[in-house]
Amino acid sequence: MNQQNLGLATTADLEDLYRFDTPIDACSSYADCSGGELGFCLIKPGEIKDGYCTVKCGETGMCPAGSTCGGTNCLKTCNDDNDCRGEGYACADIGGDNTKECFVSATGTGEVGDPCINRWDCGGGALGGCLFEEADGLWSGGYCTLECTPGPTRSCPGDSRCFDAASPFCVDGCTMQSDCRENYECARLITTAPQGEGQCIPDNI
Repeated sequence: MNQQNLGLATTADLEDLYRFDTPIDACSSYADCSGGELGFCLIKPGEIKDGYCTVKCGETGMCPAGSTCGGTNCLKTCNDDNDCRGEGYACADIGGDNTKECFVSATGTGEVGDPCINRWDCGGGALGGCLFEEADGLWSGGYCTLECTPGPTRSCPGDSRCFDAASPFCVDGCTMQSDCRENYECARLITTAPQGEGQCIPDNI
């Protein structure tokens, strides 16, 4: 398979493409997926569990039966989570077009600030994620978080607060050092938070 030639699908191309309503949608390489030059495997360790066979849909928006175009790639359509592969996946309206698709999701139990290795170790569904430990030790042990919206209305659960970064995310709240994990410190990262309230952040920032 020519991995570099991933052009846009045509109606004829789609006739014999990989069917997303079969259970064989995990993959570790392009060769595991059907679809000829249009099919490929989404691979991102820690984010996409066991890979995800898909097809480029691009501007045409055309996908095989049982799937829909989720931006640039075809995603399996679903009615509920039981239609998806299980851990690491959930049924949600990813594109906001009233069509539900099976895609990566934080399906675990980790709360904001908990350690994580994979996205699916954390909770939060489509908004949940894991800040992976970096080579310099930043985010030691991983850090479960959620996407959020900065502002006066709290969009993070419990005592966590929304950090207004390029991509805003929730950080765990604290009032004393013992509230934070090892390699994290209780510091006043968010200055708009009430006095006496801090956030657990890496101690090597």
